[in-house]
Amino acid sequence: MLWLRLEERGVTGAALAALKRCYERVELRVKVNGTTGAAFPSSQGVKQGCPMSPTLFGFFVEGYADYVDALDVALPDAMAAPECPDVEGRRVPLALYADDLSLFAATKRRLMSLLRALREWSEVFGLTVNARKCELLLFHPSDQVRSHFYAINGLVTMRVLEDGLPVDRPITWKPRARYLGLHFGPNSSFASCTDELYVAGQRAMFSLLSKLRRQGLLLPFVGMKCFNAQVRSVLSYGSQLWGVDLVLALLERGYPANEAPRSCYFEVATRDRMVKLQIAFMKQLVGASVPPLQLLLRELGQMPLQMYWAESVFRFWNSMVENTSSIYHSVFRHEIRLALESDLQGDGWGTKIIRALNILRHDWPEDATAGTIDARVRRYSTCKLDVEALLDTLRGRINDDWASDRLAVDPCSFVTDGRKPGVKMCRHKHWMGQPKQFEGYIPPAHHRALLRFRLCVSDLAVNSESNRARELRVCKACRINGAVEDEKHFLMECSALVSARQKLWDLGVPEGASVCDVMQIDDQRGLAKVVYDMFCFRRERIAV
Repeated sequence: MLWLRLEERGVTGAALAALKRCYERVELRVKVNGTTGAAFPSSQGVKQGCPMSPTLFGFFVEGYADYVDALDVALPDAMAAPECPDVEGRRVPLALYADDLSLFAATKRRLMSLLRALREWSEVFGLTVNARKCELLLFHPSDQVRSHFYAINGLVTMRVLEDGLPVDRPITWKPRARYLGLHFGPNSSFASCTDELYVAGQRAMFSLLSKLRRQGLLLPFVGMKCFNAQVRSVLSYGSQLWGVDLVLALLERGYPANEAPRSCYFEVATRDRMVKLQIAFMKQLVGASVPPLQLLLRELGQMPLQMYWAESVFRFWNSMVENTSSIYHSVFRHEIRLALESDLQGDGWGTKIIRALNILRHDWPEDATAGTIDARVRRYSTCKLDVEALLDTLRGRINDDWASDRLAVDPCSFVTDGRKPGVKMCRHKHWMGQPKQFEGYIPPAHHRALLRFRLCVSDLAVNSESNRARELRVCKACRINGAVEDEKHFLMECSALVSARQKLWDLGVPEGASVCDVMQIDDQRGLAKVVYDMFCFRRERIAV
């Protein structure tokens, strides 16, 4: 059956022969309580775990979609074909990917016809539909109407075989259902998908941390690559749809209507619960629980997840613009139409992304806002976005805090950290510069010492004695009156660390260089070792 189906779809010759060879001999074993049984041949179904299996099954199960199309043409009255939903005149009877199937119907009669066709087709090809896993959603603008239908049990049933006998199994109403891993429903926005993604992301993050610790690989460079591959991908699944909700929430809170941009984008971004997971993981990497968040993300070369979601949304828009012959383009145009008809006051995907693009000052065509709705829809749906320019604008808004005048003050002029917010960011901007420590391998202990120094969370008196006024946080190594032990004093001035500091000059650091100059030298591995050795020497001097 599978080979015939592939030939119908144009898979022939060497490709088909290779697939047949893969299935010449398929053997299975069953493991029960740790004991593996004898091998036995399998003559049906695709291989479990094989990367080709979803594609092969997809080719096969598309036969059901063909069967529905044929019935709608041959028996339109029996199938209630006119009651099939459509978008811009294109029928949408179902959505199908591998074994994940959603049926769309405007009436109960149409839905029952689709279920009957599914049962007939499945019986012919030896497939089974689990009615207990089927869910029924009702999309209607009225909560009262939906509540009325939810109260009716057994309104829609599906006939299945149980113990060889046909049984009409009722399909239960659900306020939300899952399709392709995303949960959605008539009463919730796409952003509600993130509830389940957040829980899955938490599990993935804790599992990753455990693995990295066991392997001794809890290093910033390795950790962030693993996080982006294994955790960010979970947290961002389907962000082409729901990402616009969270990006727009960031933009509208950080840039209220009729007001100039304000320096609060980063603060708003970090309130998101999934971004908090990202930050929690980064804190584990650097071994610090209270670093200023701006410093933390800059040191690890990261941006809040909203940047990643925004990119996926903008690129998704462009892919919809390009696929002009697909039904997805029709849905895309319909979303834009709904947005324009509501004057961007609705709650749909099209409304939200256009509002977000307007806030980011996207350069629409000159005539995009003129003419009839049809003309405007045509112009919007053919307009490709300059993704890099939009991301640069958003990145600039998020990094806007670094242009603040309060960071231009020399950190030594602060009387006490508690009365002058932003002092740690000020110190970083004056002394640390952009990080370069990811360009090569650095031993973990050395790397952590350098990172904690750069993040202003090391055990220097200026950081560890926060209950004292800044002028009283004196250096315990040199014991000079009035010598506040901050990063500059430690690295460049402390008389007790002269011998240890000599290694800095051996790295090629010129006399009189600033802390910022030192932090940007090319030999970051050597710098990390010097900082680590200086802290070790400092602890010895204090202990004497």
